[in-house]
Amino acid sequence: MPSRMTYWRRRTVAASVVVVLAWVGAQVAPALAPPAVKPFQRLFIDSLEQQPATTTVAETDNQLSVLGLLCPDVVATAYSMGWHFDDLDELDYVVWRESRCQPEVHYADDPNGGSHGLMQINGFWCQPSRYHANGWLQAQALVSSCADLYNPIVNLLAGLAIFNYSAANNGNGWRPWSMDKDFCANYTHACKSPVIVGG
Repeated sequence: MPSRMTYWRRRTVAASVVVVLAWVGAQVAPALAPPAVKPFQRLFIDSLEQQPATTTVAETDNQLSVLGLLCPDVVATAYSMGWHFDDLDELDYVVWRESRCQPEVHYADDPNGGSHGLMQINGFWCQPSRYHANGWLQAQALVSSCADLYNPIVNLLAGLAIFNYSAANNGNGWRPWSMDKDFCANYTHACKSPVIVGG
């Protein structure tokens, strides 16, 4: 059985790697040509261009500060993958509420085979239906089965696709998670906004 110190050392190393990867993504992405993406996906470059200016001390341009969030590693990863800055406080709250930041969580009591992973994506999105023979997420080429949703990167990408689909069709990206459109703006006790250092 690994010691408690080893556990925290691994968590610290993993968190450091995620933050470094997010920082590298912020530095490299603007120099890359935009990839070919489906219309509902937001580009990481767009999210950088829409960042509000901050008055914090500049350490590095466009560095995301996630201190004080409930799931800082997840938020930093999601930001580097294209989640819009304005949605990160809600994302942090959703991931904490749904899975306590744990990617392996499965809630079997939900309908359609339960909900999966960090964002507790319901089986409805990854199972065959009359509209999608293999499942909606499969039609978007994001998963091959619901089991893929236990990969945190896949889960966040699938969550972003579902969020964008719901925003385009319902006017509220958070509707699949039963939340108001501007949840954190209305219930600030539950959320903490990240900041961009040196934006």
